Amino acid sequence: QYYQETFQVMEPTCIHGDLHIGQFHYYFDDINNERIFKIRRHKKIIAPFTWDLKRLATNLVLIAYHQEQFHQIKPCSLHKQFSVISSIPIKHEMSEINWKIFDTVANLMILAEQIAIIVANSHCQPPISIIPTQNTIENNADHCTHIIQTALSSYNQQQELINDICLFSMTYAQIAERDYRLFFKHFRNERIFNGVNVINHTRIPHPLTNARSVSILIVGGGISGMVTALSFARAGIPVRLFEKKTEFGEIGAGMQLAPNCSRILDRLDVLKQVQANAFFPKQIVWMDALTGQRLTCIDLGAKFIETFGYPYIVVHRADLFNAIYQACLANSMITMETDRTVTSVDERPKSIMVECADGMRYDCNMVIAADGLWSSLRKFVCDDGAPISAGYVTYRGTIDIKQVSKEAGLENVQFWIGPDIHLVQYPIRRGESYNQAAIFKSKKIPDDTDEWGTKEELNQRFSIGCKHVKNALKSIQTNFRLPVYDRNPLSKWSRGRLVLLGDAAHPMLQYAGQGAAQALEDADVLVTAYKKYGPLKIDSVFREYEQKRIPHSSKVVQFARDIGTFAHCDGVAKIVRDKILKEHDIYDYEFLKWIYEDHQKDRK
Repeated sequence: QYYQETFQVMEPTCIHGDLHIGQFHYYFDDINNERIFKIRRHKKIIAPFTWDLKRLATNLVLIAYHQEQFHQIKPCSLHKQFSVISSIPIKHEMSEINWKIFDTVANLMILAEQIAIIVANSHCQPPISIIPTQNTIENNADHCTHIIQTALSSYNQQQELINDICLFSMTYAQIAERDYRLFFKHFRNERIFNGVNVINHTRIPHPLTNARSVSILIVGGGISGMVTALSFARAGIPVRLFEKKTEFGEIGAGMQLAPNCSRILDRLDVLKQVQANAFFPKQIVWMDALTGQRLTCIDLGAKFIETFGYPYIVVHRADLFNAIYQACLANSMITMETDRTVTSVDERPKSIMVECADGMRYDCNMVIAADGLWSSLRKFVCDDGAPISAGYVTYRGTIDIKQVSKEAGLENVQFWIGPDIHLVQYPIRRGESYNQAAIFKSKKIPDDTDEWGTKEELNQRFSIGCKHVKNALKSIQTNFRLPVYDRNPLSKWSRGRLVLLGDAAHPMLQYAGQGAAQALEDADVLVTAYKKYGPLKIDSVFREYEQKRIPHSSKVVQFARDIGTFAHCDGVAKIVRDKILKEHDIYDYEFLKWIYEDHQKDRK
């Protein structure tokens, strides 16, 4: 009387602490031209699936695969409680579906999952009839069958796909039934089936392995990407992060962290870890690189901390990265992948498809491009060409503190300024190492080669410096050459469901010490907006993010340029500058408040 198919979950699935493994039986009632779905319960199997989803799974089978036997879609008299067409709590009519776009197995699987999500979302609501949709399903069954048969030649392969659809639908129902709030918090916009194997499934690749679903995808595993991931995770929002390199890590040397940076690190609960390896300078001192004369300073003591709430610290870039990275590793809300190079993005009506170099595709609700100065995704928002060269080159590195003379100023950030040159020095790593960076303007025209801003030109340009500057140059590592770039501010950072963040949005010159801080502020504002509007209003999320961040960060970009012009001037401008600096009150912080103050005081 029944034609029976059996499929089995080969890998145990752990949901909310319970282990689910066993066989599910699928019956064909040939007498009544009906398909009936049953579950064989085992004493050791927990399978509290809902009948609504069993009916849905059967309907999805009809959509995905139409056998030679014609199965009429109409009410039946027998087995009414297991009927194919009985009541299904689905709000959306299938007449709204554009069937022509389902031209691959992967697309059909996505359809199956999305319908399952709708049913799971409606799980606790009164069911409604699907009678108005019966003809639509029946009319398009042949189309779906053709796609299945074209992609999967054998009957067994086709049957495995059917089994998958059934299992996937039931899994969603199970999660919704066991913990409805958990479902909405974690799985509403995620597909969780990619790791499930079905019997004999190893013979063909899973239809969804090339179209995985991701709610929030962050592209870029540097400091800005990591901080963004951690910001979402701390808010209870799961994210996936891609890094194009084969492993996570940061190169570079020292970096300065102003109070606005420390404030957000504190909110993310990583400030203590960062400060454990930091150095707390007493002053930022401006020195004349030609004469060795002290021009002015900014006191970073008690009044500074009282004014801004946090100290000014200097760290090794790798130490900052590692503190954030370890926090991300420890957070189950964050999935991190290396060797993931994004090659294209494709905007869809309700999602954005991201494709990687290895052919893997990810169907995302939102994509955040945090992939730095040379962002590969920026062009999808604004194709404004390459970054703008400032004509300057930086040579930087660290040395053991024991190699540094007392004249260097071992308690401060020293900022030696001169015509088209400057030297930055400060201790890092609890005062055990000493960071140095020499920056100069090349007389050659910047190009894509390393023939401009060479080590020879470095020595030539700094030959005008005072004794201390010349001595410092001898200990600077010259194998780490970094041309200086920024970009003109944009009026918009997003397009569709793709948004820029950090250096991908607003790269700036290093003179203001605000590159990392502005990226952290970006992440803070973006997550706050996401919490306010939710995943269904991405346009509102981006609008608020851009309204708050574009004007401010654009001002910081210009401020960094102005500092560079101010520090590198010559002639009469230098004379005026030096007079201004010498008259500056070391406890006057008014000119810094617009940068260092808390811009999210009203955050919820």
